Amino acid sequence: MASAEPPEPYPLDITQRHVRVTGTRGAFVLFDFTIADPDLTVELVLPMPAFREFLAANAADMAVEEVAAAGFDLLAARFPASSEPVRSPA
Repeated sequence: MASAEPPEPYPLDITQRHVRVTGTRGAFVLFDFTIADPDLTVELVLPMPAFREFLAANAADMAVEEVAAAGFDLLAARFPASSEPVRSPA
């Protein structure tokens, strides 16, 4: 019986991270987070200050869906980037 060669690993660049804002609900941002491959996407919900921290921590590119733009802009104005961080420094 011949031994089969292992398949080539699927090349993934895990430094490629993308956020797509899909909506808002109250003080929360609804978004999809993708690493490397669109098949590796999760839906997440975070309050605006935590969302900004998430973007920075993951160095993610951000896109806002057209249907979410107005709500996202209002939420961003309500919670300016200079607002207090979600966690206090350790």
